[in-house]
Amino acid sequence: MKRLLSPGLLTLLSSATLLAQNFPAATLPPEVQAQVQKLSSDSLAHQIQAAWTIGEMGAKAAPAIPILFERLKGYDGMVDVDTVLFKYFPPNTAFLFYQGKAATINPVHIVLTNALAKIGNPVIPRAAADLRAADPTELYFAYLSDLLAMISDSEANAIVIDLLKDANPHVRFRAAESLKYAASLLSLDALINALQDPEQSVRDAALVSLERRTKQNFGTDAKKWREWRAQQSLHGSAA
Repeated sequence: MKRLLSPGLLTLLSSATLLAQNFPAATLPPEVQAQVQKLSSDSLAHQIQAAWTIGEMGAKAAPAIPILFERLKGYDGMVDVDTVLFKYFPPNTAFLFYQGKAATINPVHIVLTNALAKIGNPVIPRAAADLRAADPTELYFAYLSDLLAMISDSEANAIVIDLLKDANPHVRFRAAESLKYAASLLSLDALINALQDPEQSVRDAALVSLERRTKQNFGTDAKKWREWRAQQSLHGSAA
């Protein structure tokens, strides 16, 4: 399973290169621009390492936000990933193992989503705006929802929580999946409520997120989850 550069991906990488070259030097620190340019490399390892490094820069990388969101769009497909690069991926990243190799869908996007979350609050306005316009059946929507859940900010988390009230079941499903990354107590309560969603897929996603965050297993019994949640509050602790 080789990594193929489709015409669409080549166009995307070319656009990223142009953006990096033309971004005002006064607002893009040299060390940030160096990593942004590596995102358009034809080396998967260089792209992944660059995305991770940008995340480690935190808010210092904020001037590159427009470029990073453009790179987050598009679709690279299923790509082979050398196991030495696993250290750059968030925990629990899903890989397909076959014939002694490992692969995942859009590996650069996965690392870049985590990097954008590490940049923090400066990312929120762009992520929220793009989320409103994005197609919930596309991976870009999932990345936006994920990074907003990852950011330790009540405003960012609230945006994802509100998606659980959307009329579109796919939007609610994406939100329930993303909230496994959140840390707020309100998001925990929202997931418990989602166990009573009319759609099975949303209930299942909410349960997986709850179990991952709390290490508890009460199935889809919302009453038991609420009882456990109340006990945690009494003791001043919760997931």
